[in-house]
Amino acid sequence: MEYAVSFECVSKLFLGSREVMAVDNVSFDVEYGSIVGLLGANGAGKTTLIRMMTTLLSPSSGQIRVAGYDASKDSDIIREHIGYAGQDTERSLYYRLSPRENAKYFGWLRGLHAETAIERLDNLASQVGMDDRLDQHFITLSGGEKQVFVVLRALLHRPEIAFLDEPSKSLDVLTARRIRKVLKEYVREYNATMIITSHNLKELEDTCDKLIFINRGRKVFEGTPQELKQIAMKRESIVVRGGPFDDTVVRELSLVGETILINRGAEIRITVESPYEGIRRVVDILEAHNVRAFVAIAEPSLEDAFAEIAGRSGDA
Repeated sequence: MEYAVSFECVSKLFLGSREVMAVDNVSFDVEYGSIVGLLGANGAGKTTLIRMMTTLLSPSSGQIRVAGYDASKDSDIIREHIGYAGQDTERSLYYRLSPRENAKYFGWLRGLHAETAIERLDNLASQVGMDDRLDQHFITLSGGEKQVFVVLRALLHRPEIAFLDEPSKSLDVLTARRIRKVLKEYVREYNATMIITSHNLKELEDTCDKLIFINRGRKVFEGTPQELKQIAMKRESIVVRGGPFDDTVVRELSLVGETILINRGAEIRITVESPYEGIRRVVDILEAHNVRAFVAIAEPSLEDAFAEIAGRSGDA
């Protein structure tokens, strides 16, 4: 089976005054038509992975294949198949040109007629509420507006594989949501493949079919967002709402598990290893004190799983 992206035992060693193994023996495959998220703490190796996939860096060892081609031998061909929005990509844009003028130029570099590039930009920009900014000088745009255009530019030539490094950086909540919608619709409409790095766990959970967790250069998890959240199940929480509660009740509840008071005691979260046993104990305590409250098992979040995995190596 041919994959959109395939890593086989890939490592990247940076030499200098201090050797740094940024990527350490990583293997994974990305299927066509999927959205895959790379997550990990700062310095985990996510950007290095993206830069190797886009042929901007060569691996020290191992093999990378993108769109069926060897990244070490066929970089020019691979670049015809991909789109890329990096963390520093806005530096490559022309600040004294407008987004439309930038689109004409970069579209031309990708073999697009000016009218086609403008039409595609207008369509994408309207979906994120930026269509009234396209004739302003790029330098006058806000940081978030510049970031939106960086992401849209990566899709103008309709690449079959797009690599987006922190696409929601500097974006407000509403714009980030619109960008996520654009990305998902792009993948669906063109059967494209997308690889995203992000610290926005909500973005990854809402967008990605699969997640790859990188920690200190090594792959420590590969699976769906739901499978990743299962890692945090052993530290699942019981939520008790309806307080503030009497000190005696709080003290007894604290014996069930690690207890956190939220909203000045209006809510209590109790972290337990066995949620079903724990919830019975909580209900018994509340009934013994004749306390009426909302009690439920809280589903673990992607953030919980992130903290669980990173914490194993002392990174959280």
